[in-house]
Amino acid sequence: MTMFYAGTLITCIWCDKSRYMTSHVVLVVITTF
Repeated sequence: MTMFYAGTLITCIWCDKSRYMTSHVVLVVITTF
């Protein structure tokens, strides 16, 4: 459970830092295809 919580915390931090880039990539992929 502790490892799961740590993984979730790291994922949340990663999402906060790369949320804009991920949205941009998804938008480009949708527009391309």
